[in-house]
Amino acid sequence: MKYYLAIIYVLFILVSSACNKHDNSSHLAYCDNLVNDPTPANDTCFVFMPNACSPNGDGINDVFRPIPIRTKIVHFSIYDSNNVTIFSTDKGTGWDPLATKTAPGTYYYRVEAITNSSRKIGLCGEVDVLLCFSRNVDKYKYRFESGLQLDGTWLFFDPMQECN
Repeated sequence: MKYYLAIIYVLFILVSSACNKHDNSSHLAYCDNLVNDPTPANDTCFVFMPNACSPNGDGINDVFRPIPIRTKIVHFSIYDSNNVTIFSTDKGTGWDPLATKTAPGTYYYRVEAITNSSRKIGLCGEVDVLLCFSRNVDKYKYRFESGLQLDGTWLFFDPMQECN
């Protein structure tokens, strides 16, 4: 059990680290005012965030969404490179880039969640919308929702083809 909690804690730190603000970077303005309450040692509540989605209509990784574990997503937003909100919800739904007619590229997310013990979790980071893999890209850097394992680790999985 200690090993399992250690893995969860390390993954939480890795996911949370995506939210470090850099004052000289305008594209991280969506990170402002995020609250991250301290995490108690025995807390097993967290939010997993993929860093890619592939909205190609195959039903796998078509929607980008936070994956809450013993938490409730209070607010979830997607921004473009100009800090324009292109998707926002407090209903717990995910973002379907096809439905919003969003072009492939890099976008930015902001998640506000609350745990079952009322601890606040705030996350922000980048998500890549991909329709295919470029030949020279390291596709193993992408964490798709379909690759999340029950133990909290990620395996690469997306049946997307290489670009022509």
